[in-house]
Amino acid sequence: MDESAKPRDDRRIHGPPVVITTVLSLAAVASLCGGAVAAMIVLVSGQRGSEMNFDHVLVAAGLVVVGMLAGAALWAAGMLVRRQSRASLLKASADRTRLARLGAPVPHGQGGNEHHSHLADAPEGLVFAPISAAPRAAPLAPGGQAGPRGESQVLEEILAQLKELNENILMTDEQRRAKAQLRHERLRRELIDDVQTALGAADFARAGRGLDTLEEKAPGDENIQPLRKQLHDARQAACDEETAAVTLRAIDLMATGAFDQAVAEVLALAQRHPDEPAVVGLLDRVRREGRMFNDERRVRMYNEVVRLAEARQWRQALIAAKRYVEAFPTGAGVDAVRAMLATMESNARIEEVRELRDHIRDLIERRRYGEAVEYARDVIERFPDTRAAEELGRQMNRLRELARSPSNNNSAAS
Repeated sequence: MDESAKPRDDRRIHGPPVVITTVLSLAAVASLCGGAVAAMIVLVSGQRGSEMNFDHVLVAAGLVVVGMLAGAALWAAGMLVRRQSRASLLKASADRTRLARLGAPVPHGQGGNEHHSHLADAPEGLVFAPISAAPRAAPLAPGGQAGPRGESQVLEEILAQLKELNENILMTDEQRRAKAQLRHERLRRELIDDVQTALGAADFARAGRGLDTLEEKAPGDENIQPLRKQLHDARQAACDEETAAVTLRAIDLMATGAFDQAVAEVLALAQRHPDEPAVVGLLDRVRREGRMFNDERRVRMYNEVVRLAEARQWRQALIAAKRYVEAFPTGAGVDAVRAMLATMESNARIEEVRELRDHIRDLIERRRYGEAVEYARDVIERFPDTRAAEELGRQMNRLRELARSPSNNNSAAS
């Protein structure tokens, strides 16, 4: 192809569309301006006459609308011709590039048109090969034109697709079927390998998704059922191992009385394996033994409160009753113990005052008056409304005198 032939071919492609587009654009502008001028003439003539009536305005508006419609139609026709011209240019350029890469001469004129028509009539079974990335729009330069880097990327992708098209054209039907079968087999092997890798990593969710995809792409594949059985067995083995470990932890927790923590452990396992019979049975067992433990503990603590109250050990009974009410805030036994709390508190105060009074008497008998004064002051401050506090208050002055006496201190020390 020489340099003189190339410009002539370009003129045959570009010349007529450019002229037609220019003519249509000028005609559109002329139609719009003509409608506006005609409307102005009608309005001016109406003003120069007698009086402008509604007919003049209506005619002027009609002329403007007709001019706008005609201009829009001509402009749209010009844009359509321009778009078709660009599409033809891109198609011809791509065909010439493909033939140049194959080392064949580029046809021009009528032969070139027939060649383009032949490519357009390619069989429906021929498709472009998938490329690694979707074509990206070419970045625009400041002037609004596509940058050279974006254009080269788009052209490379077009050339890749044209290469695939050329290969498919040269293939027979049997070769195309063999190529499709090879791609299908490659995809099938990739899916199977991915499922087996996921099973090896115990990623059962990924393995399940891979099997679903394999069944969708190759419904009758012989590997689907064995892989599904392998996935089921692997899931069951993992579930059994986890269930055994959680069972041991739950037994240890129940042995220490931490039934709430044991139930929490088994509940977490049940959420991961909701339909596993062993997990459901373990959860029932832990809950049942937890209820039995709580019932036994309730009875034991209630009997302890009753025993201490009957023995008139009021301070210990009060501590046991408060512990019982805190552990079991509801129930018939709790109501009875709660009703006894006021009496227990009163009796516990009396019991403590009596013990302190007896201890003060013992200190006085042993002539330890200083210590007796301290205990007496404690009784008066903590239990001011008791009879023992009144008696000790009357004896405080005497106890202080005895505590300050040197003879009493020497005798107490000896």
